[in-house]
This record gives sequence, C-alpha cells and structure tokens, in this order.
Amino acid sequence: MDNIKKYEQLKTTGASPEEVYRIAEADGLNSIQRIKLVKQLYSLGLKEAKQVSIVASGVASSLDEHQSNLADALQEALDRGDFDDLKE
Repeated sequence: MDNIKKYEQLKTTGASPEEVYRIAEADGLNSIQRIKLVKQLYSLGLKEAKQVSIVASGVASSLDEHQSNLADALQEALDRGDFDDLKE
C-alpha cells in the first residue's frame, strides 16, 4: 500500500469503497490489505470494511447474507455427514 495517494484520489473523485476495493484487487493487493485500505480511507469499522469486500467481490449482497449462506452450507454438510471439507 505504498501508493495510498492513488486511492485517496479515487475517493476524492467520488469512487465508492467497493470501486476502490476492486481497483486495489486489480493492483495486486491481498484481501487483508484491501480491507485495511477501505477501512482507513472511508473511516469504516472492521465489520463495514468486511462487508465492502463481500459486496465488491460479488460473493453476496451483504455480510449478513454471506454469513447466512455459510451457515446454511455448514448445516447441509453436517446433515449429510460430509466432514471432508472440515478437515485440516
């Protein structure tokens, strides 16, 4: 994140946190760096910054939806007795 000025300029010109997140991803920043970046630039809490990452990545429309999907998938795996995905 050496070039934070680029992202500050994007914010100044009206880029949304999701847009900045996607640009940072294209620039090669890892997911933790991207979350820290939008958290810092937009004065977000960790939960809000994580939601930006979920929405920007197209995984779900909100953090709550994403967590619900994960819980459903886990419950389905438990119901099937399919624990292979849970092994280390």
